[in-house]
Amino acid sequence: MVMVHKKINKEEVSLLLKEGEGLFLEFKEKYSSKIVQDIVAFANAQGGNIFLGVKDDGTIVGEHFSNKLKAEIIDLARNCDPPIYVTVDRIDSMVVVNIPEGDEPPYQCSSGYYKRLDGLSQKLKTQEVKKFFSDFKSRCFDRSPAEDCEIADISLDKVSSFVSTAGMNLLVSDHNLSEFLNGIGVMKNGVINNAAAIMFGKDVKKHVFHIEMICVAFKDENRVHIFDRQDIRDDLVTQMNGAINFLKKHLNVRSEIKGVIREDIYEIPLSVIREVVANAIIHRNYNITGTSINVEVYPHKIRIVNPGRLLGAVTIEDLGTRIVSARRNDIIADLFGRMRVVERVGTGLKRIQEQLKEAGNQLAIFNEIGHKEFFEVEIVRPKKFRKLRGDFGGIVSTKTSQKTSQKTSQKTSQKIVNLLTVSPKASIAELSSMLGISDRAVKYQLESLKRQKILKRIGPDNGGHWEVSMLKKRKSREKKE
Repeated sequence: MVMVHKKINKEEVSLLLKEGEGLFLEFKEKYSSKIVQDIVAFANAQGGNIFLGVKDDGTIVGEHFSNKLKAEIIDLARNCDPPIYVTVDRIDSMVVVNIPEGDEPPYQCSSGYYKRLDGLSQKLKTQEVKKFFSDFKSRCFDRSPAEDCEIADISLDKVSSFVSTAGMNLLVSDHNLSEFLNGIGVMKNGVINNAAAIMFGKDVKKHVFHIEMICVAFKDENRVHIFDRQDIRDDLVTQMNGAINFLKKHLNVRSEIKGVIREDIYEIPLSVIREVVANAIIHRNYNITGTSINVEVYPHKIRIVNPGRLLGAVTIEDLGTRIVSARRNDIIADLFGRMRVVERVGTGLKRIQEQLKEAGNQLAIFNEIGHKEFFEVEIVRPKKFRKLRGDFGGIVSTKTSQKTSQKTSQKTSQKIVNLLTVSPKASIAELSSMLGISDRAVKYQLESLKRQKILKRIGPDNGGHWEVSMLKKRKSREKKE
């Protein structure tokens, strides 16, 4: 089989050094025959480069280049099973080994099978190998070419935000955008893949229509009464931040003063929330159309469900008890790892359990549901916090939620009347922002006020304004007094 190489130039090497180690790049301070393990790992993933003569922090110390060294590295790769064909070049004082993506996985060397996971080469257990690679094609969504996506469809602002969050010491512009995308593995031979489209796309749903996360807060455990909902159809970082903010909005929090600093402590640790949401995004099976990630809040628990069964030899019993290194979307996982959103090497679910235990919470419950095509994480809310945080901001006990919801709703209605008296052209989005409630809740209140003839819409949605009944205002004011 032919393995395709893409020779990199000095400019690309400089960019890669700034990006640092990751799914597609390994630094080695000096040569050792053990690099064959990294060669196998890259061939079993999406290919990559090994820079010899570079410290882990990106400092160049140099490596002597000779024909003997080149021949030894090439022989190491060719002696793998199946053979791997690498290129070895000198660039400045470094030796660069380029490993293409293999088209006959799994590859092995004399010490076993290896797979590139995040920024490390990990050895696979022999019994895991066949099962791990049996669904190789089903795990290729993030590396597959994105539909109708060109460089002009990539948001430079989103890329720059990623660079900043990842702590990369470089400036990405239109001039070097293609080289940067190549370096982090989201573009190959001029073709942009799905990982780039759903991480950095200007209009994500244009390329992956079913890219959606639905956040819902229920008033009861029966999923009958919804009091808040948010649908997020944007890039993965926006989805993650939106889901975390939604959960923060509906979970209870207490404050502790430590010195001169106030610390907010949520009933479920924010680190756990972040890890669970990120895990759902990273491990989602994006090949299953017509589905979404669901983030659900109940009076007694939270529940996060993502499309995608467990991979390979991983079982429910393994989760939260040991390091699980099977990844469905290697590139997406690497990007989230670079942003330090999650730890690398499959420790996430184990760490969730440790953090819940440390906080005094019950351990999370993991399940496969829907004929094992969906993965579910359920976290019980502590009994002392079993209160519903209302759609309009107040904290409400479950026993008195109905009465308090009505009072809160009345207060919100009055706030809307007051705001529209001063700013009759205020939009739903502006009211939502000023009141700290959802657009859906604002619309509900406006319709209620219209039915009561307190409000009247004058003109079209765009360009019109609200008229407040003076009689109703006066009665409301008298009632308040």
